[in-house]
Amino acid sequence: MRASIRDAKALDALRPLEVVSYLRATGWSQQQVQPERQSVWTRGNDNGGFEVVVPLARWGDYAIRMSELLATLESAEQRSQLEILTDLSFSNADVVRIRADIRDAADGSIPLDDAIALVDRARDALLAAACSAIQPRAYFAPRKFGQALDYVKRVKMGQTERGSYTVTVISRVAPILQQPDFLSELEEPYERRVVRTLGTGVTRVRAAADLAASTGSLESFKEGVDFGISANLCDALVGMSHDTELLTGLEMSFSWSRTRPQTHEQVPHVLISPDSLPVIEEAGRLLREISPREEFELEGIVVRLDRLPSDRVGLVTVLGFIEGRPHNIRIELAEPDYGQAVLSHDQRRPIFALGDLMREGRSFFLRNPRGVRLINSDRDL
Repeated sequence: MRASIRDAKALDALRPLEVVSYLRATGWSQQQVQPERQSVWTRGNDNGGFEVVVPLARWGDYAIRMSELLATLESAEQRSQLEILTDLSFSNADVVRIRADIRDAADGSIPLDDAIALVDRARDALLAAACSAIQPRAYFAPRKFGQALDYVKRVKMGQTERGSYTVTVISRVAPILQQPDFLSELEEPYERRVVRTLGTGVTRVRAAADLAASTGSLESFKEGVDFGISANLCDALVGMSHDTELLTGLEMSFSWSRTRPQTHEQVPHVLISPDSLPVIEEAGRLLREISPREEFELEGIVVRLDRLPSDRVGLVTVLGFIEGRPHNIRIELAEPDYGQAVLSHDQRRPIFALGDLMREGRSFFLRNPRGVRLINSDRDL
């Protein structure tokens, strides 16, 4: 049984024109209107027709009329009133619902660690999509795009629902305006591209997991990078439950701004089953391993020097750390940077270098090294 919205303040906060925009965008037809009083809308389906009355002025029974409207929309759309209320309240925003179905969560509660994990990883998933919307990559290093980080700071979180735990992500987007023909092919606003990329990325992850499980190949994930798949997105999906043994399903659903209808193929909802998570986790690990890590900060001790007297460039091996694990990382250096490496080797002093970390076979290389210098005793980088 779904809950009915009785909060008068929430109902009073609904704006008539936003309700009208919602109805028009979801297939309802206006049958009559009395200016500054009310308008009547109808919609038919296989089970018969529906009719709603939208109050256009805030008379004393405004909240009651909106409550009746919500009840009819619930029956017509077969969705909860809370979901519909959120869409009505944010008609100028794209809304993403990330729902984790947790075993024994029928009372509306889940373990605190699971709630924290879901919120944190929901942010990570959105950030991964925000980065992919700028430039698709198989992996995004910790130093991500500034535009993506700024976008995530502007996103809001709505309420959760009983019976499962849902993170509601509210991403505002500018309303669409009529454009001359020569402007009709302009790119969508960045905010819309992020949410659309999240939808296509998660859809591709689900399909890639099914294919990878049957073929044992990573190719389906690699082919989906241009559509939003990344190691970061895979990690975010896997981490959405603190205890995967309790997870019975993971679902994302998308509602698009009523003032900016979706022009591409819509992604209504995506369901990821728990048994696909190990495949997604391994795919994320492999994508991260094979991807160059730009702006990688290397700090370590030089353990080997290779340069002939006649060579202008020498090969330096640094014992450093990658994700907390020690690795030998090779760098090609010319003077004066090679001289810094010699001092690090002879004096056992750590050296710093910034570059693009790449894995070639079983070896790691730092390409395009820059900022090479010894680290002072105070470890000031």
